[in-house]
Amino acid sequence: MLPIERMKPAPYNPRVDLSPDDPIVVSLKESMKTPGKGIVAASVWNKRTEHIVGGNIRHKAYLLAGFKRVPVNVVDLCLEDEMTLNIALNRIAGEFDAMKYSAALRRIAAAGLDAIKAGATLQEMAALAGTFNFSAVPALSEMTYDPPTHAMYKCPCCGFTDERKRFKKVPAS
Repeated sequence: MLPIERMKPAPYNPRVDLSPDDPIVVSLKESMKTPGKGIVAASVWNKRTEHIVGGNIRHKAYLLAGFKRVPVNVVDLCLEDEMTLNIALNRIAGEFDAMKYSAALRRIAAAGLDAIKAGATLQEMAALAGTFNFSAVPALSEMTYDPPTHAMYKCPCCGFTDERKRFKKVPAS
């Protein structure tokens, strides 16, 4: 258990922050108070930086619920390894701030670390590095293409589009 005041939100965290009145935060806060449910998963905390590596929304709910000490899994990582783990943990769900995501991936790559371990795709890395050859991708009219039946999301920084809810939703065309 760690005093909650020692936990600092990571300034580079690409996950879009939720407001205290967001239904997800409110629901999580209420479930923490419910006997028998309580806290199911510990946050991940880096002792070198005192940053929350995983569990930022949980941390917000802890604060709102009045917790003074919270369970954490402690790691001891340099900042770039911490960023890699943060992105890998946050890719599971939630929406990313594209600018922070791009900056974090660039820093990870600049440190000589493998951003693919954070879950970045080769296309994302190539787009960020400016080496993705968009002209080599055949036009949709030249391909057999079934439009997606689910929502697509697009990074406003590099234009990469995929099905995961990491970026802003692309309006249906």
